[in-house]
Amino acid sequence: FIAEDQELLQDQLEEFQESVNALDDTPRAEYPQTLVNTLDEGTQILTVIQQAHYREHDQQVRDVFNAIEQINTDMAIEAQVDVIQNAFSQAATTLRSMALDTEPPPAAHHSSSEVKLAADSPEYDDEPGMEDEPGMEDPTMEEPEAQLSDEVRQYTNFVEGLDEDVLSGEEGEQNVVTGMRNLEQALSLFIEEGEPVDEPIEEAQYDGMEDEPGMGDEPGMEDEPGMEEHADLSEKHQELSSHIDELEQSVGTEEYSEHLEETANLAAEILTNIQEEQFAGWDDWSQRVNDAAEGIDGDTELEDQSSEVMEFFTATSEVLEQMDMERIEEPLVLRF
Repeated sequence: FIAEDQELLQDQLEEFQESVNALDDTPRAEYPQTLVNTLDEGTQILTVIQQAHYREHDQQVRDVFNAIEQINTDMAIEAQVDVIQNAFSQAATTLRSMALDTEPPPAAHHSSSEVKLAADSPEYDDEPGMEDEPGMEDPTMEEPEAQLSDEVRQYTNFVEGLDEDVLSGEEGEQNVVTGMRNLEQALSLFIEEGEPVDEPIEEAQYDGMEDEPGMGDEPGMEDEPGMEEHADLSEKHQELSSHIDELEQSVGTEEYSEHLEETANLAAEILTNIQEEQFAGWDDWSQRVNDAAEGIDGDTELEDQSSEVMEFFTATSEVLEQMDMERIEEPLVLRF
């Protein structure tokens, strides 16, 4: 189901395979929880595929998640064999159904070498006397919503599955960490695309080169606008990754909420910077994100502020989805 050019999904698939292999060395006492985490990881990938190409199978994927939720992480595996078998059965049924369904159109995985026809192109006009071949249908234009980036789509799917039960206990704290990592990946999409790219200068070009007299910068000449801002964004993004690592290390400790507050505020700051640089006039969107981040209290346990945390995830998810759709400027792909 995953194309070779879908690098993010390919990376996630490799991580999932590593998690599956790690089950062999998992201690007996930790096995139920590790199994549930691994199943959730695989179903998250399944969700991305389903949302992109098999929207009619939405309920089947939900059934897989529901089946996984029935597994008791505090109960031995042998005491709930039927429950676990049901989870695998639901996943197998969904995959089988998707495989038998209409194959996803190749345009969804087009490469730069593929030809895209524009409706107003001269080559597109029918020649005199030219008729469609029997059974040939009119082309339909691909909707922009189906082209959301993998990074943003994965994050929005995560947020859609949130509720207060998902944010309870240590498992809830770990779920928040997962959400923050998905958010980090979504933010990186805009940071990487916004960075200016300079043409590399070959070392040979410098051989024998000396500055000519008075060759310095011309009066009033300054760095291109935005270069410092992009460098600052990259540094903040790296800092966000470190904050998320600290958040994960603090799961189950009293310091967790403090790290959560710091992580949320930094993520909101990065998103605001992106909005100011790339989406002028969207101040109301970023303000909602900042307000949601400020609502998270470093002295309050996660379970006691689950609604505030859900609002933060919801706000960031909605603004990133809008930004991603605005960012997409690919030519319309015609399907025949």
